[in-house]
Formats: sequence, C-alpha cells, structure tokens
Amino acid sequence: MRILLTLSLVIAVTLLGGCANAPSQSNKLEGGYRLTSLQNNDIPQNIVILIRVGEGTLSGKGPVNQWSAQIQDGQVGGMISTRMAGSPALMQIEAQLFDALIESRIKSNGNERIIFVKKKQTVAEALLIEPSANR
Repeated sequence: MRILLTLSLVIAVTLLGGCANAPSQSNKLEGGYRLTSLQNNDIPQNIVILIRVGEGTLSGKGPVNQWSAQIQDGQVGGMISTRMAGSPALMQIEAQLFDALIESRIKSNGNERIIFVKKKQTVAEALLIEPSANR
C-alpha cells in the first residue's frame, strides 16, 4: 500500500511540476532545508522535517508523510501528500505544518534561511542544509 501511495505522489508531482510557474527569485531559494520553527515554536531536534524548494515546487518529508505543492509567484499552492498514519503528536505537527504552508508566501530572510509568511506573520522558518547548484 505504501508503495502505491508513494508512486501516486511521484506521478502527481511529476505531472503537476510541469504546470507551475517558478517565482522570480526561485534560483535564490532552491535547495534543501530543515524546518526550524513552526507557528513561533522551535521544532525539537528529534523531529526532522525536510523541505526542498525547486523550480516552481515545494516538497518535503516529515514528520510523517511526504508532501508537495506548487509555488506560483512566490506563493505556495495546495498540498498533496501520502496518507500514512503516525502518532497523534506527530500528526498534529503535520496538520499545523500544512496549515501554515498552504497559501503562504515563501521568502529569503538571508543567513541561508527561508521564511513562510501568511497575513504578514512568519508562520514557518527553515535553515538551508543542501544548497542547489542553481543558487
């Protein structure tokens, strides 16, 4: 079942990725990041949430599922994800993550960090851990 869900996610990301418009500063933001803050709360070191910014896409893993969204004009679109179950605490963090990222604007705040802003509030922050060759 997991293989089918993962395969479905990969196919959807591949098909949807070709339809997205990259934000004007996508090359500056592309790379792999680790989420450090969500809704003004630090993410504990034992919970790893990885985010990858690509040309017109945002994807990630954790805390339970793999997920992906389009980025258009710097704004994160709707989210698709696998549907694995996890502990109630991790599922709550993941729900908060999706709520924070969907329809947020992605920006660089310098110092190899990106922030996600919604209604003029920073809702999530991530630290660059893997620079893209395009940066």
